[in-house]
Amino acid sequence: MMRRPKGFTLIELLVVVSIIGLLIGILLPALGAARRTARQMQGSTQVRGIQQGMVIFAQGNGGNYPGLNGTGGEVVDAAAADTTIPYADGTTGNEDGHSVEGRLAIMLGQQLFPAEYLISPSETDVAKVRYDLAANTTAATNFANTNYSYALLEIQIATNTRILEWQDTTNAEAVVISDRINAAGPSTYVAGTLNTYDSIHSNAGWNGSLGYNDNHVEFVTSPLQRLKYGANTLQNNDDLFNNPTVNDALLVAISDSTVPN
Repeated sequence: MMRRPKGFTLIELLVVVSIIGLLIGILLPALGAARRTARQMQGSTQVRGIQQGMVIFAQGNGGNYPGLNGTGGEVVDAAAADTTIPYADGTTGNEDGHSVEGRLAIMLGQQLFPAEYLISPSETDVAKVRYDLAANTTAATNFANTNYSYALLEIQIATNTRILEWQDTTNAEAVVISDRINAAGPSTYVAGTLNTYDSIHSNAGWNGSLGYNDNHVEFVTSPLQRLKYGANTLQNNDDLFNNPTVNDALLVAISDSTVPN
């Protein structure tokens, strides 16, 4: 009797390799989707934590969020060596209460959330780095848009009704914080042209986390949302990053109505 040699035949080996390749092809997209979902969930958690910091601040500030004083007026930081807004120098005009830098710096100064929360886990811009509180004093002047991944509600225009939502109103239809537009993406941002809104999550149009004034957070796939600010009429397709009127949504990532950063 002839004994069969031990081991795989070439055909059997090819079948095994094919099966392994097929399984890898099936599992890799699923793993990638799971990682994206985990990053989205972590990003939403951070957005909620920052908005909670706003609410905590408002409790001791007449109901007003950071950047406004106890009577609803804008905090102005014009000192060459900061005395009003920690970590930021107001001589350039970009660190006053209406700016994203100024408002986030105020919350950092009161340690209302960890500095790590300011960088989204989905951040694609390598220039965005965590601000090191331990290495900087509150009078340092180098907190900037390189230290955060988010946009805040624009509140500079004195006649708009957005500023009425920059306080603890519990309005479930007013967005006050969002993931920013990715200015480092392949498109050049044009206000009102949605296919130029690149996301830190992907470059195929904007998508990201939205933090509402009642502290609920949603991950959405379009910048067009159902929103209401102040006593305005509810808008079904309000563009988060465009400013056709002074009474709709406008999320800015720097200051002075500038959206990308």
